Amino acid sequence: MAEALISVVLEQLGTIAISELFKEVELLAGVDEEVESLIGTLTLIQGVLEDAEQKQVTNKAVKFWLDKIKEISYDAEDVLDEWNTRILISKLLQPDVNAPVKEKVRSHLFNFFCCAKPIVIRHAIGVKIRKLNEQLEGLAKKKDMFNLTENRSQRESRPMTSSIVDVSDIYGRHDDKAVIMSKLMGEASHHDSKVPVISIVGTRGFGKTTLAQLILKEEEVINHFEKQIWVHVSVPFDYLKVAKQIIEEATGKVIHSVDWETLNRSLSESIQGKRFVLVLDDVWSLNGEIWKQLKTSFDGGAIGSRIIITTRDKKIAERMGSTFIHWLGQLSDDDSWLMFRRIAFWQREDDLAILEDIAKDIAQRCRGVPFSIRLLANLMRRKKTIQDWRNVQVSNIWNIQFQEGDLGSLTSMLDSYNALPAKLKPCLVYCAILPKFSRIKKKKMVELWMAQGFLGSNGRKDLEIQGGHYFDDLAMRSFFQDLKRDSKGNITSCMMHDLVHDFLQFLSKGETCILNEDEELENVNVRHLTTFVFDKSSIYELKKLRTLRSGGYYRKKITCLGLIHQLTSLRVLDLRTSDVEEFPSEVARLLHLRYLNLSYTKLKELPETICNLLNLQTLNLKFCHMLVKLPKEIGKLSSLRHLMIEGTKSLTYLPAGLGKLSCLRTLVKFIIGGRDEIEGEGCNIRELELLNNLQGKLQISNLGQVANANEAKEANLEKKKNLQSLILSFRTYEEAATQQRRTIIYGDEAILEGVVPHTNLEELKVEFYKGTKLPDWISFLSHLVKLELYYLTSLLQLPALGKLPFLEILDLYTLWSVKHIGEEFYGLSSCGGGGGGRIDSVQQQIVFPKLKKLKFMGLENLEEWDLPYQNDTNKIDFFPNLVELEISYCFELQGLPSGLAKLKSLNFLGPEILGILSINDRKGDNVDNGEFVKPPVVLFPALTSLQLRNISEWEGETIPELKVDSTSTASITIMPCLSELKIHYCTKLKVLPLYMLSPALEINFCPQLTRLPSYHLNGSLQMVPIVGKRYKCKDCYYSFDLCEECYTTPSKHTDLVNQHHTQGHTFELIANRGDNPVQVHPDDHSEDAKGGFVVTKSAEIEEQNKG
Repeated sequence: MAEALISVVLEQLGTIAISELFKEVELLAGVDEEVESLIGTLTLIQGVLEDAEQKQVTNKAVKFWLDKIKEISYDAEDVLDEWNTRILISKLLQPDVNAPVKEKVRSHLFNFFCCAKPIVIRHAIGVKIRKLNEQLEGLAKKKDMFNLTENRSQRESRPMTSSIVDVSDIYGRHDDKAVIMSKLMGEASHHDSKVPVISIVGTRGFGKTTLAQLILKEEEVINHFEKQIWVHVSVPFDYLKVAKQIIEEATGKVIHSVDWETLNRSLSESIQGKRFVLVLDDVWSLNGEIWKQLKTSFDGGAIGSRIIITTRDKKIAERMGSTFIHWLGQLSDDDSWLMFRRIAFWQREDDLAILEDIAKDIAQRCRGVPFSIRLLANLMRRKKTIQDWRNVQVSNIWNIQFQEGDLGSLTSMLDSYNALPAKLKPCLVYCAILPKFSRIKKKKMVELWMAQGFLGSNGRKDLEIQGGHYFDDLAMRSFFQDLKRDSKGNITSCMMHDLVHDFLQFLSKGETCILNEDEELENVNVRHLTTFVFDKSSIYELKKLRTLRSGGYYRKKITCLGLIHQLTSLRVLDLRTSDVEEFPSEVARLLHLRYLNLSYTKLKELPETICNLLNLQTLNLKFCHMLVKLPKEIGKLSSLRHLMIEGTKSLTYLPAGLGKLSCLRTLVKFIIGGRDEIEGEGCNIRELELLNNLQGKLQISNLGQVANANEAKEANLEKKKNLQSLILSFRTYEEAATQQRRTIIYGDEAILEGVVPHTNLEELKVEFYKGTKLPDWISFLSHLVKLELYYLTSLLQLPALGKLPFLEILDLYTLWSVKHIGEEFYGLSSCGGGGGGRIDSVQQQIVFPKLKKLKFMGLENLEEWDLPYQNDTNKIDFFPNLVELEISYCFELQGLPSGLAKLKSLNFLGPEILGILSINDRKGDNVDNGEFVKPPVVLFPALTSLQLRNISEWEGETIPELKVDSTSTASITIMPCLSELKIHYCTKLKVLPLYMLSPALEINFCPQLTRLPSYHLNGSLQMVPIVGKRYKCKDCYYSFDLCEECYTTPSKHTDLVNQHHTQGHTFELIANRGDNPVQVHPDDHSEDAKGGFVVTKSAEIEEQNKG
């Protein structure tokens, strides 16, 4: 790590040495000789740092020497950073800058230097450099005492590009998995209402978590359990956090309550009657009383539910009432070798014959610890020569003494760490600043590395891309695990094994600290601090502190914020989720600050002095709901790369001058104009002209305020090639709603014509647009994957979208004026006439080749959706990959086109189902030579999922059946693959048509649906029990009463009965217990029918039993 620090200092020295300001300093103090001497000394020391870092573990004197080198390097970086900032100020004060701006800049920026004169500043810098030089020269003379050599190992010539080795086939754990699976899937005693607890116990690094993850991925487990819940517990056992996570995973809802009684009740309700498997991973400690309360809540789950615990401590497993404890041991030598060989010799099997003996010896030294094997094998995969392998085999790292359980793990990590390129070492070690078991978000970590200078100091380079490569490289070397990826396969986040975290804490001891609420600071030389409490005055006395960040996500109280300016070495300040309402103006003294996170705070505005932070790269104001404005002079933040203002709902305008931030990469929201009372202060769209480094997502709001098309073109969107997602919003929903339903604003058309994005764009949304047509450029976005048109109430015709080669998702919302969808939509109108004409010139075309999801919502005047007619000479394949179609509130739509053969999911959320499912004589038929062709034999042949909701007019004994041509003799099969049917809020529905029956049937709020065809209730299909009747299972121990706790609740009642029904069990009805009676359906004449509505007749119970 020291090597990387020195590299940073040398880079800064190189930058300064060629600057014009350097000449001023050398004339004043003769600093040129000092700088040259400093460069020489640092270069000399840098040559032996690799050897020193390896020896520091076993030689305390070398470690002390190396710590002093790092300390001086940090100080040197501060001095040189101050110098570079002075250069930046000097450029801002050049004579060609007009006087008013010069005076403003001078008055603000010299606060950095306590209003000192420039000549005094230069002299002070010169003195500091001379002092640093003297200290380094003394340390350089001592290096010979430790016999440090410059024998540097060979570095990789280029960054790695190979993918991470697949180790999903875990060696030596098949028996362990089989044992746990048998306990997980086996039958429990039905009269025992408590959920069994299965514990996996073993030393860390042995793969307890991995084993549990593998088990949950088994298809048998996925199909068996309705809910799979994973909670990482760790230290301490935060029962509030655990309860919240369980509720969120079980219901998908975020819980904000901190009241235990409320949480406990919600927890019980979230899993009541559901068969679940809950994994409590890495339990270190336990409060017996709290666990007892939690366990009682879990016992409300359905029969067959299980709890899995992973822990290092067998006593913990016993105290948690484990019904089965499985001890996970180390791997055998054979299994260790098989795992090591698979990774280390991946795609290099030819080397095995030469290296096998050495490789087996190295694998054996990992002592059967899977984590160590994986880490060391990944390292050896990069060793090319026999000598490289022998060097590891004979390395003295194997003789280092650690705690008994960690031997083998930490030694392998040391070798892997020592083999890292110098540029990666500080990036990895910095991860120790995060609390254990935190999920590491790639983008955020790269921003933190950048703030610390680990990615270099050239602000004009794409440092984020470089940092992303560093992150991926560390992941490929197995320092990161549990990787999450986006749709393109790019890593977005990861976890870090606790062994790696401990190892990094060991390496950064004295520099990095995580401070809990009940702890006190012990080291005044801490450089990086994560704290769970800010109200400790000792924090603000850490003069060398470079990182101060908030730990956890609970709102924290800060009363000492006025002392923050004392931490003058800060690079990173993270106060997210704190109770900050006002930020001190003294922040301008934080000369080196590069990363400022004030997200989720109660700030209303920022002080103008924040604009003096010329080194600031990241300003995070996400979800500051009360923030009403940004500083007027924000355009002075010339180093700013990321301005995060999403979720700032009170921020209605942006200050002018934003266009000066030419380094800006992240700007999710750009607001044009402003409120009347601040007229003149808002942004014009031309401010976007020079922001060509923008990437990711951008929303441009208030486009309706742009004067004309020429002004719109000045946004220069075509030059922003790194934008992936663009939202073009013309006005707010409130403004659009107050206008007449179909108001036409022709100015919108000219403006939209002018904001042409780069063809690299992948997602586009146009909203609240009042034009009648869309521009042609939409049809030429060749990389577009998702398109959303929202609230375009005056639009008359959809653009030609069918030829977009990569479009996968198309969402159309509230297009009130669209009446017809035809050839123009598919991009075929230029090839032939409409209305039944032929398209003879078209040959073998594919329309919407990649489209997977299509949604029509609120096209309330849409009458026809047609496919062009075709014959044998015109082969057009429509929607070849469409699998999901949703139609809602399209009241006039009379039918679906043919050509939806591959559709798998169909959702109707309105009454249009009544017309669409009635196919009239000609709708959807193909025409050949003027004669009607027989309709297709199978309608919706691939459909597996159908959802019907809010069809209030669906009544009568049957739904209108599908009609076909009376002259046709073809038989019709309808939805033969339907496996899931959901019907909600169909208040008049009485009987389902036969072709809609499916194995998975969910019916809610259909009070008049009284029965289903009897054959549907046989076999393994779901039965629909009577709500309000009690069921006793004849095939269970003691004739188990299924309805003890759930018979008055329809969903829980149905779930529990079907758990037994699918196993072939039979039932008998038993008397109710005198619960308060409610109205019963008149068709049910049984005397004991009490409780909610009846969805089947009691006489059908015996029919179900026969199945």
